[in-house]
Amino acid sequence: MDRREIRIENDQKEGNTFFGSYAPPGAVTFHFAQRALAGEIGEYSDGLIIFVRRVQPTRHKIQPRAPPNMFLVCGEALFDLIAVTQESEHGEKQFAAFPGGSPLNLAIGLRRLGESVAFVGGLSSDGFGADLRSMLELENIDFSRARTTNLPTPVALASTRKDGQVAYSFYVKGCAHLDFDVQRLVSAREDGFESVALGSFLLDDEAIGDALVQGIKRISKDLVVSFDPNVRPGVISNRKQWLNRFQEISESSTIIKASDEDVFAVWGAERTAREQAEIWLDRGCALVVITSGSEGARIFHASGVFFVPALATPFVDAIGAGDAFHAAFLAGLSRRKLVGAESIRRLESDALIGIGQEAAAAAAITCSRPGANPPTYAELLEKINGFKNG
Repeated sequence: MDRREIRIENDQKEGNTFFGSYAPPGAVTFHFAQRALAGEIGEYSDGLIIFVRRVQPTRHKIQPRAPPNMFLVCGEALFDLIAVTQESEHGEKQFAAFPGGSPLNLAIGLRRLGESVAFVGGLSSDGFGADLRSMLELENIDFSRARTTNLPTPVALASTRKDGQVAYSFYVKGCAHLDFDVQRLVSAREDGFESVALGSFLLDDEAIGDALVQGIKRISKDLVVSFDPNVRPGVISNRKQWLNRFQEISESSTIIKASDEDVFAVWGAERTAREQAEIWLDRGCALVVITSGSEGARIFHASGVFFVPALATPFVDAIGAGDAFHAAFLAGLSRRKLVGAESIRRLESDALIGIGQEAAAAAAITCSRPGANPPTYAELLEKINGFKNG
């Protein structure tokens, strides 16, 4: 491995940000802003070395009302490197580094909305892994079920398209998310959890994917399973096997929250998002939500199909918006004491629309600031009240 120790380019603090740089072997040095929890040295399978300063993060005010052991979120935790518009003084491209990964974003979003959350997944022993554990601790998320591994923290390079949606390039081969202990998910029933949430990122790995499918099948008889496919075609190596696992997870899910882009990534022009939502309902799913960015969201349920418009907001980027929507939707069910398969099946239109509006507000807040930075419950209430009064 080409080991490079990267110097700090600027010791300039901007809120919770320090500027540093990283250098893949054979590439020019790029500058990036490392937000809040800077790591020390992270080693990657492609030779990437990261060295950044450690700074003190912002501690969020958490609503204390949540009961213990409500939501178990499983999957990947990584860092998003997001290109920023200005170049460095040397003309080099700059990136801002944010903790990310759909399950991690979801766990943070749920906790900031006052829910009790645990995270299960692989966390690296490298600098970025230490940052992720520190962030989980500061957000008051239980990560005792997460496994520490010597594999490096995965990284995603994110860029915003003209339509406001985000495109990703993933560096995940041989990374920490693959050190996943499915048994720590299966024990959720005995540990008192009421709901398990997951995505499809791990389904490409044969051993983990197959074990995850069997684990979800076992716990779905007793727990609410909320599945956000969050499809990333760039990490799928065997589409046929991945799709088989994807469909089995879908058929074991109580709730599916997907974007229209997820549906198109899997089925293309073969079927519309509405057609796929109706297929999921026919196959036993109790509730399906299809999000469409600035065009709003549709809720599919036995009681009908309901449209929830997106809320107008100053737009920065859409990173983590879908995860914030998912978190607020689950938190809305929890506040109404509706986290149960039969309760969800009996939901009426007023509750569905109300929860959907809260989820849309959470997504709007997240779009108004950089990276996956979901709202607190106080921020969510302020946004909703402002919309009603406006």
